[in-house]
Amino acid sequence: MSEATTRVVVATAFGGPEHLTVQEAPLPAPGPGEVRVAVRAIGVNPIDAKVRAGMFGTAPSDLPRRLGAEAAGVVTAVGEGVRFEEGQEVALHPISGAYAADLVVSADAVVAKPAGLGWARSEEHTSELQSPMYLVCRLLLEKKK
Repeated sequence: MSEATTRVVVATAFGGPEHLTVQEAPLPAPGPGEVRVAVRAIGVNPIDAKVRAGMFGTAPSDLPRRLGAEAAGVVTAVGEGVRFEEGQEVALHPISGAYAADLVVSADAVVAKPAGLGWARSEEHTSELQSPMYLVCRLLLEKKK
């Protein structure tokens, strides 16, 4: 049986987007407390461009580097002790290396995506979804629109 793989975006040098490449990477099964997610949307933030450009250092040991701190998608597998289920729509934040087709992350970085929130909107609000009080307020405001 061959090892599962996924596609990831990797910065191979510091600089502009011309240094981003798509590569195959191993996709492990989730361990205890982890969730595997098929990514449907990612957040592309100004900090990603700054990291890619080397504004926080250009140590060769930092390359190659995966970017992205937030995503949204569908749970495809769960490890032991995880409250999420396969097929559940979720948002992920904070994570590392979100620019990928699939991710295995700590369940602590995962929240359920509200059913009425589309994929692009869920990615926009992943950090907000981490705060239950903010989520309640946001959903109440959305209802008023």
